[in-house]
Amino acid sequence: MVEFGGIPVSRRRGREITTLPGWFINSRVRPGLKIPSQVEDLLHIEPLLCLEEDDMLGLVPNLDLQNFNPEPPIYALRFCPVPGFESILGLVNEDGNIAFQDINQSTPRMPLLGESAHKNAIFDFAWSPVDAKLMVTVSGDQKARLWDLGDGSLNRLREYRGYTRSLKCVEWKPMSRHEFATGARDNNIFLWDTRSPSDTNPENIIRCAHAHSTRRGAASASVTGLVWLDEYSLVSVGGNDGVIKVWDMRKNYSLYKNDPIPRQEIHHPGTSGNQGYTSILHTPHSCYIYVSCLDSKIYKYDIINAHQRPVNTYTGADIGNFFIKSSLSTCGTYLASGSCNNSVYIWNTNSPGGAVALLGPQEEAVTCVSWNFKENILAACTDDTRHRIWRPQRCTDTLRIRGRAKMTGVKPTLEYPSPVNPIPVTPSTGRIQRLPKTPTSQKSRLKVQTPSIKSFLTPKNSGSPFSNASSKSVMAGSSTGSKILEFSSPVNSGKRGKKRRLMEETEEEKYNSTQSDSIKKSINDLLLNPSSPVKCQFSPNTYRSPSKNFNSVFGCLEPRSPRLIQSPLKRTLLESPLRLAVRRPLENLQSPTANLPNYIKDGTSPLCVSHEKPARKADWLTQLSIEKQKSMPAKPERTKTPKSRKKIGYKS
Repeated sequence: MVEFGGIPVSRRRGREITTLPGWFINSRVRPGLKIPSQVEDLLHIEPLLCLEEDDMLGLVPNLDLQNFNPEPPIYALRFCPVPGFESILGLVNEDGNIAFQDINQSTPRMPLLGESAHKNAIFDFAWSPVDAKLMVTVSGDQKARLWDLGDGSLNRLREYRGYTRSLKCVEWKPMSRHEFATGARDNNIFLWDTRSPSDTNPENIIRCAHAHSTRRGAASASVTGLVWLDEYSLVSVGGNDGVIKVWDMRKNYSLYKNDPIPRQEIHHPGTSGNQGYTSILHTPHSCYIYVSCLDSKIYKYDIINAHQRPVNTYTGADIGNFFIKSSLSTCGTYLASGSCNNSVYIWNTNSPGGAVALLGPQEEAVTCVSWNFKENILAACTDDTRHRIWRPQRCTDTLRIRGRAKMTGVKPTLEYPSPVNPIPVTPSTGRIQRLPKTPTSQKSRLKVQTPSIKSFLTPKNSGSPFSNASSKSVMAGSSTGSKILEFSSPVNSGKRGKKRRLMEETEEEKYNSTQSDSIKKSINDLLLNPSSPVKCQFSPNTYRSPSKNFNSVFGCLEPRSPRLIQSPLKRTLLESPLRLAVRRPLENLQSPTANLPNYIKDGTSPLCVSHEKPARKADWLTQLSIEKQKSMPAKPERTKTPKSRKKIGYKS
């Protein structure tokens, strides 16, 4: 016996026969064949059953008479991730109790006896990833406690305080024995180190993680989910902002005075008002995360490449409150989630949309689910304080079955027909049999050919080929002669023209129609009877060329302007007497504003502004000096004397 995806398989004479599920018995599977996803779903999900001994009754309620709760619901359950202890299942409830169960050992069907860990409800807990004896619980009493389970009982090692509201989630750092992160309803994220002696001062604090401190809704914001991507990257989700944030824990956010800035943000893709997230999942060595949203959808994001749009979206489950959580299998292939409609929904992560299977029926809403880290086993709890273990097994006693997996898709057939049809061979002689020919009739021998010009020019019922433009004649050859196959067009040309017209025919359209009809009739007569004495009914002046248009303004044919000046049509137009009718002379044209007065030119317009600067008025002192200079007598002009030449002497 060997295991194939967690299912025992026996091999016999080159044939693989599975013992589970029942429909797969005695089916052939080719070696090395890639199994389709639907078959893989049937192999892993359809065998899941919940028998009578796996339908547990939850935890024993507290016997406190003052705060007695006969049915305390389970708020979280998780399997231990440490190798060798994968069968240990932990459960916490509203009374603050915690209990453990080994699913591989048979236990009596009665409530589990838990131990008190907090005086208030425990909302989440987490095992250490490297040591099964260490566990952290977070509670509504605004405390986080570290426990030692080495001797089989709860031994409290540390108690961490400093919160102002209830704690909602906790996650251990990957491959770490001493560090873990917690998120609370006060919108803060604390990073604790068990080696630190202080119980009130965390190593790192991210304040106002999912709301601005100055915003009015900061008081109602909360951190509802945490997950580690690697040793330094922490991802968090909030309860009302609809934003996924990635934090770099190498930064000391405790020193920030303003709101912390994350390394990356991903916003909600939809427009729904319910944008709060209830949980977040991530598998190691993967670039995808899965977030459960209050809009009853689970989104898959590529967190490494920072894509803002989700890769896949999974629907069907009714995620109506923050107590409904989801879980991811260790291989990352299957995603399970609770729902308010009393069922466990399971999706294949490679197939977006609806769920591939439903686990039920349940009596109450399913809140939390958890996949086993080693086997294909799923645990789920409901609001009626019960939890069930779903295992892949086979049972014929229907009285023992409390629930089964219901596949939502169609079961695929495992038949692989050959793509090549076999050639029939005669058993006796071994010769290839030839297939008999089917008798062909005269109708089947008619071949439809492409319509030619001759078919359009051939008269139909002694009429013109232009008389019915909506029908086409196609020649078809036969042994006795030729036959014409008629195909009518879906829309008549006349009807098509009437649909396009939005107004009645104008004189121009009437003129065009009469001219075209006369031209077509003359051409038709010439083509049908080349030796007929019928003359053309059009002249060079009345013939309308396709390159000419009728001008309704001047009442004449207006030719299109040729592009080349040397064109013979251009020279003909210049010499034609219709030149004045085609184009009116420019000297007869007059501007409509020619006789209007020009106030700007006359200078009477108020808009006319002189650009000359006004003379600057001199002050009294300047005027006094000017008058004084005018009153003084004029000085006589000085005569210029010629300059004497310098004598150059020579010393002896």
